[in-house]
Formats: sequence, structure tokens, C-alpha cells
Amino acid sequence: MRRLKFFLPYCIITLGSAFPFGYHSGVINAPADLIKSFINTTLVARSVRCDGRCVDLIWSLCVTSFLLGGFFGGLIGGVLANKLGRKKSLFLLSIPTVIGSLLMMFSKMAQSFEMIIFGRFTIGIACGAHTVVGPMFLSEIAPVNFRGAAGTFNQFVLVFAILLSQVLGLPEVMGTTELWPYLLALCTVSSVIHILLLSICPESPTYLYIIKGDRRRSENALVYLRGQDCDVHAELELLKMETQQSSTHKSNFCDLLRIPYLRWGLIVALVLHIGQQFSGINGVSNFEFQVSLFLTTLIFPELFDVMSTSFITRN
Repeated sequence: MRRLKFFLPYCIITLGSAFPFGYHSGVINAPADLIKSFINTTLVARSVRCDGRCVDLIWSLCVTSFLLGGFFGGLIGGVLANKLGRKKSLFLLSIPTVIGSLLMMFSKMAQSFEMIIFGRFTIGIACGAHTVVGPMFLSEIAPVNFRGAAGTFNQFVLVFAILLSQVLGLPEVMGTTELWPYLLALCTVSSVIHILLLSICPESPTYLYIIKGDRRRSENALVYLRGQDCDVHAELELLKMETQQSSTHKSNFCDLLRIPYLRWGLIVALVLHIGQQFSGINGVSNFEFQVSLFLTTLIFPELFDVMSTSFITRN
């Protein structure tokens, strides 16, 4: 029971942050042909003449609207986390995730591919902010010796969600003409569960102590996370020292460029992230079924199984 209480906050946080991000990153690939057929049928019903390239363009908008939303979401994640707190931010961000999923689910009924584009854009904003708030929340509630494992667990849930979306998108499961709208919206279930369970998850002790200045609530959160028999005063002293340092020295963006050890840390992080983007993995992950079809028919069929892409995405 004690172990369950220890791991439950990590499961709740990743269920509402890493899981939707991974699921919606991969779910659009498998039903690509079905969605293209829906787009073409919708355009014909509207008496709009559109060739295959036009359909491909609209489908590409359905895919990339998620990434565009993620760009804007990433910009507001830190602001939300500091203004509202980590817990309230996750709760708030689950709402557009549910709304966007429902828009996609009813898109076929409404004969509107625009609902898919707008729905994925809305979810993208939430998931972009989740990439900031979720890992931040995990690192702040985890003990020092468990922070690396907490970050690894976040990544594991993300990649598992990508894999799950690929499996569910197979024609033998939910990748059918009747079920693909429900496939796109299935992550609503995890978001609703996350909203319901988030109430039992404590707020970040770091946020409560450093930003809100509430030592008592921070101590109560630490006691809940570590257990009644654990001495949390050492962690409180560390938070106190961090608060004093932040009050005596106000850091700004220029410090990242001016202070040598911060500058090198920034360079390392930028090289890793920029290198990942230019590796082309985002294009492969978002259009992997098309890439896989090209590779399996023209190059080495035995080397390119579409499901294997899920294991290298985001790693």
C-alpha cells in the first residue's frame, strides 16, 4: 500500500501529460488513408473540385496542426506553472485535450475535416505546455535519488502511448471506416481519469515553498509524498536555501550567456534538441506509414517495420 501511494502521483501526472502527447503524436498515422478518403468525400459533397495533391495538403494540415499548437503551448507552459501551480496547470490543460478529442470524434458526423485540424491544434497547445509542466512537476515531487528514474518513466509512458496508438490504429483493431473517429478521440478516457485522480495528488513542495512562500503546505506535501515516518526537514532546508539564493540573486536570460557553466549547459541542451529536430525523426514519426510504405516497397522490406518507429521516436 505504501509503494502504491509513492508511485501513484507519478502515474497520475504522466497519464495526463506524457500519455496524451505520445498518443496524439502517433495516432494520426495509421488511419491516414481513411482520413484522406473522408476529406475527399467531404469536398465532393461540398461540390469542391480537388485533386490528390489538394487532399494530401489538407491531410498534412491535419497532421502538422498538432505541431503548430505544440509550439505555442511550449511558450505558455512555464508561465502557467508559475502562475497557477503545477497541479492546477495540469488540470486546466486536460480540458482542451478533451475538447479537441471530442471535436475529432464528431468530425465525421459533422462532415467537417476542419474539426480535425482545429481539434489537433487545440490538443497541440495543451501537449506543448504539458512537455514543460509534466516533467517539472515530476522532478519537483521526486526524491533526489529518484529524479532520473522519474524522467525516464515520463519518457517511457510517452513512447508507450505512441506504440499503443499504432497498435490500436491497425485495421484489425480500430483502423476501420467506422471506428477511426473514435480512435482519434480515445485519449479522452485517459484525460478524464487524470482529471478525476488529480485531486489526490499533492501540489509541488518546491512551488509551495519557493513561489508561494507557504512552508506549512510544502511540509504537508512532502510528508504525503515521502510517508509519515520520513524526516522531511532536510528537504525543507534545501528549499529554504534555494529560496534565499533566489531572493539575493535574481537570474535572467543574460546570465545563461554570461556565466560560463550556465552557457555550456545551454549549448549542450541546444545541440541535443536541435540535432534531434534536424535528424528528421519528427517527419518520420508524423508520416511514418507513408515513409514505411516507400521503404518497404522500394528498399529493404525486412528492415522497415512501421511499428519499430515507435521505439525510436522521442529517444
